[in-house]
Amino acid sequence: MKVHDVSHVSLLKNYVKDVDNVIVWSILQVEPDGEFQLEPHYILHKKVIMLWNLVIEQVKVQWKHFGPNEATWEMVD
Repeated sequence: MKVHDVSHVSLLKNYVKDVDNVIVWSILQVEPDGEFQLEPHYILHKKVIMLWNLVIEQVKVQWKHFGPNEATWEMVD
């Protein structure tokens, strides 16, 4: 069976406008090159992972201007 990397227009879905999906530019501090700095807001959870004789500490961080469902796990230095 031969596979090719061509997609067809019929596979695309129509965009459904979501009025809640709006970026408030006054809240974000955007740099001239288009990047912005993430600032931690809360530490939601801590955990320690044991990997043989290595101890890895992680924290779940809620970032400023993002909701708790967008929190990420970060390693502690």
